[in-house]
Amino acid sequence: MVVMFGLTVLAALGLSWLSVGRASGLRAAVLLSATLLVPLDLWARPPHHLYRFETDPIYNVLREQPQGNAAEYPLRPTLLPGDYLDLYHQATHHKPILNGYFAGPDELRALSLARLDAPATPAGLATLGVRYVLVAPWRIGSEAPDPGRPGPGFRRIAHDSYGSLYRVTARPEGLAFERDGFLGAEGTDGHLFQWASSPPVTLGVVGACDACSGSLRFTSESFGRPRFVIARVDGRVVGRFVVAPKPRRVVIHLHFRRETTVELVITPGPQSIARTTGTNDTRSVSIFVKDPKFVESR
Repeated sequence: MVVMFGLTVLAALGLSWLSVGRASGLRAAVLLSATLLVPLDLWARPPHHLYRFETDPIYNVLREQPQGNAAEYPLRPTLLPGDYLDLYHQATHHKPILNGYFAGPDELRALSLARLDAPATPAGLATLGVRYVLVAPWRIGSEAPDPGRPGPGFRRIAHDSYGSLYRVTARPEGLAFERDGFLGAEGTDGHLFQWASSPPVTLGVVGACDACSGSLRFTSESFGRPRFVIARVDGRVVGRFVVAPKPRRVVIHLHFRRETTVELVITPGPQSIARTTGTNDTRSVSIFVKDPKFVESR
């Protein structure tokens, strides 16, 4: 808009210079040409590589659905450039959306649900109040991860060339995610894990309840040697366990209000993968956390 304003002023000065002091016939020809050429230039269809900001009908379908939060997939990390169409089209369907998060805990919580084929994702979305999921496959690329195909816990209610709209049918059962000190998701088939690297290591837990009582559960394995882990909430010890260099199931009992953070104190700390295995992997890790889940007591 700023550039167009400057160009408009320059165009006005140019037309004034071309027309002032000219014969009346020539002045009329200059102004008539400008009057015809400017609208014709704006009327021309843009090149095929430019995106026309037109609202796809599937957003109108979303607008007509009952009240509930929505999420548009794929979900992007904040550091990656994006087209922000999920925010742009919110003006059409007027529903609160999971997208638009800032870097930090909100981003980590959202990205823990980036795979629609992960077993815990439907219940996690339901816990956050997300009732509708719109998947736009054409937006998947090198800058946006593949969200996978929605499975149990989703029901498709609309589809067109833009994408597919699903209703989240899973019950809200809580959400747990790797928050601080982890290296990023690895794994396949929706079963993802993250290596703990930089202390402090924390897990975020969200319950589908006001006063929550239940257990945080995940699979863990230690790299290179056994490690002793202390779990704390607000400085209070809620669990102690040993993780060996083979997978084990960890269960930590929790009582909290709606949302909490679990800190894992790991002894000894991270060790170099390269020095231990002789490979070129420059990371230093301690334990991994796989498929974290909060299960409310019934």
